[in-house]
Amino acid sequence: MLARRCVAILEDEAARLERMRPVVSSHFPAHQLVDSDRSSAFIEIVELLWQQLDLICLDHDLPLMTHGDHVDDFGSGRDVSKYLANRSPICPVIIHSTNRAAADAMQFELADADWDVRRTVPYGDLEWIDEIWRDAITSISKSA
Repeated sequence: MLARRCVAILEDEAARLERMRPVVSSHFPAHQLVDSDRSSAFIEIVELLWQQLDLICLDHDLPLMTHGDHVDDFGSGRDVSKYLANRSPICPVIIHSTNRAAADAMQFELADADWDVRRTVPYGDLEWIDEIWRDAITSISKSA
Protein backbone atom coordinates (compact mmCIF):
# COMPACT_ATOMS: atom_id res chain seq x y z
CA MET A 1 0.00 0.00 0.00
CA LEU A 2 1.33 3.41 -0.94
CA ALA A 3 1.68 6.10 1.71
CA ARG A 4 -0.70 9.03 1.48
CA ARG A 5 0.58 12.14 -0.32
CA CYS A 6 1.06 15.24 1.88
CA VAL A 7 1.03 19.02 1.96
CA ALA A 8 3.04 20.54 4.83
CA ILE A 9 2.43 24.02 6.25
CA LEU A 10 4.58 25.96 8.72
CA GLU A 11 2.19 28.46 10.31
CA ASP A 12 1.73 29.76 13.86
CA GLU A 13 -1.61 31.56 13.50
CA ALA A 14 -4.60 29.26 14.02
CA ALA A 15 -6.97 31.51 12.05
CA ARG A 16 -4.66 31.43 9.02
CA LEU A 17 -4.29 27.68 9.21
CA GLU A 18 -8.05 27.16 9.45
CA ARG A 19 -8.54 29.34 6.37
CA MET A 20 -5.76 27.47 4.50
CA ARG A 21 -7.18 23.98 5.15
CA PRO A 22 -10.16 24.18 2.75
CA VAL A 23 -7.99 25.73 0.04
CA VAL A 24 -5.54 22.84 0.26
CA SER A 25 -8.37 20.30 0.45
CA SER A 26 -10.05 21.67 -2.66
CA HIS A 27 -6.84 21.51 -4.73
CA PHE A 28 -5.23 18.42 -3.18
CA PRO A 29 -8.30 16.40 -2.11
CA ALA A 30 -6.50 13.09 -1.61
CA HIS A 31 -3.66 14.62 0.40
CA GLN A 32 -3.09 14.74 4.12
CA LEU A 33 -2.38 18.22 5.48
CA VAL A 34 0.33 18.29 8.13
CA ASP A 35 1.34 21.43 9.98
CA SER A 36 3.45 22.79 12.78
CA ASP A 37 4.06 26.15 14.42
CA ARG A 38 7.70 25.35 15.30
CA SER A 39 10.52 25.13 12.79
CA SER A 40 12.30 22.24 14.54
CA ALA A 41 9.13 20.11 14.65
CA PHE A 42 8.34 21.05 11.06
CA ILE A 43 11.77 19.89 9.90
CA GLU A 44 11.17 16.56 11.67
CA ILE A 45 7.80 16.24 9.91
CA VAL A 46 9.34 17.05 6.52
CA GLU A 47 12.13 14.54 7.10
CA LEU A 48 9.66 11.83 8.09
CA LEU A 49 7.32 12.49 5.14
CA TRP A 50 9.98 13.40 2.56
CA GLN A 51 8.88 10.90 -0.09
CA GLN A 52 5.20 11.86 0.24
CA LEU A 53 5.43 15.66 0.03
CA ASP A 54 3.86 17.44 -2.93
CA LEU A 55 3.86 20.98 -1.49
CA ILE A 56 5.57 22.85 1.35
CA CYS A 57 4.24 26.20 2.60
CA LEU A 58 6.37 28.38 4.87
CA ASP A 59 5.74 31.37 7.07
CA HIS A 60 8.79 33.14 8.45
CA ASP A 61 7.98 34.87 11.72
CA LEU A 62 7.15 32.43 14.49
CA PRO A 63 6.63 33.22 18.19
CA LEU A 64 9.27 33.92 20.76
CA MET A 65 7.58 33.62 24.15
CA THR A 66 9.01 34.36 27.55
CA HIS A 67 7.77 32.72 30.72
CA GLY A 68 9.72 34.28 33.56
CA ASP A 69 13.32 33.24 32.96
CA HIS A 70 12.36 30.68 30.31
CA VAL A 71 12.32 31.62 26.61
CA ASP A 72 10.31 29.45 24.22
CA ASP A 73 11.68 30.07 20.72
CA PHE A 74 9.58 28.57 17.92
CA GLY A 75 12.35 29.29 15.39
CA SER A 76 11.60 30.75 11.95
CA GLY A 77 10.85 29.79 8.39
CA ARG A 78 14.48 30.54 7.64
CA ASP A 79 15.47 27.50 9.70
CA VAL A 80 13.38 25.38 7.35
CA SER A 81 14.59 27.06 4.15
CA LYS A 82 18.20 26.45 5.20
CA TYR A 83 17.39 22.80 5.82
CA LEU A 84 15.61 22.46 2.46
CA ALA A 85 18.37 24.27 0.56
CA ASN A 86 20.74 21.48 1.58
CA ARG A 87 18.44 18.81 0.15
CA SER A 88 17.50 17.96 -3.42
CA PRO A 89 14.25 19.65 -4.47
CA ILE A 90 11.19 17.39 -4.33
CA CYS A 91 8.20 19.71 -4.61
CA PRO A 92 7.20 23.37 -4.89
CA VAL A 93 7.48 25.71 -1.90
CA ILE A 94 5.22 28.69 -1.22
CA ILE A 95 6.53 31.34 1.15
CA HIS A 96 3.84 33.45 2.83
CA SER A 97 5.29 36.16 5.04
CA THR A 98 4.99 39.90 5.56
CA ASN A 99 8.63 40.03 6.66
CA ARG A 100 10.02 41.11 3.31
CA ALA A 101 13.73 40.86 4.07
CA ALA A 102 13.42 37.41 5.64
CA ALA A 103 11.08 36.11 2.92
CA ASP A 104 13.43 37.44 0.22
CA ALA A 105 16.33 35.61 1.86
CA MET A 106 14.32 32.38 2.04
CA GLN A 107 13.21 32.71 -1.57
CA PHE A 108 16.70 33.40 -2.90
CA GLU A 109 18.22 30.59 -0.85
CA LEU A 110 15.70 28.04 -2.14
CA ALA A 111 15.84 29.30 -5.73
CA ASP A 112 19.65 29.07 -5.64
CA ALA A 113 19.24 25.44 -4.59
CA ASP A 114 16.93 24.84 -7.61
CA TRP A 115 13.68 24.59 -5.64
CA ASP A 116 10.47 25.73 -7.36
CA VAL A 117 9.68 28.56 -4.95
CA ARG A 118 6.82 31.04 -5.06
CA ARG A 119 5.99 33.94 -2.84
CA THR A 120 2.78 35.46 -1.55
CA VAL A 121 2.69 38.56 0.61
CA PRO A 122 -0.17 38.55 3.12
CA TYR A 123 -2.38 41.65 3.28
CA GLY A 124 -5.49 42.67 5.15
CA ASP A 125 -6.76 40.08 7.58
CA LEU A 126 -7.21 36.66 5.97
CA GLU A 127 -8.55 37.57 2.52
CA TRP A 128 -5.12 37.08 0.93
CA ILE A 129 -5.47 33.34 1.58
CA ASP A 130 -8.59 33.11 -0.63
CA GLU A 131 -7.02 35.35 -3.24
CA ILE A 132 -3.26 35.27 -3.93
CA TRP A 133 -2.40 32.21 -1.84
CA ARG A 134 -5.22 30.25 -3.51
CA ASP A 135 -3.87 31.37 -6.91
CA ALA A 136 -0.43 29.98 -6.04
CA ILE A 137 -1.96 26.70 -4.83
CA THR A 138 -4.08 26.50 -8.00
CA SER A 139 -1.09 26.93 -10.30
CA ILE A 140 0.85 24.26 -8.44
CA SER A 141 -2.01 21.76 -8.37
CA LYS A 142 -2.59 22.18 -12.11
CA SER A 143 1.05 21.44 -12.85
CA ALA A 144 1.19 18.42 -10.51
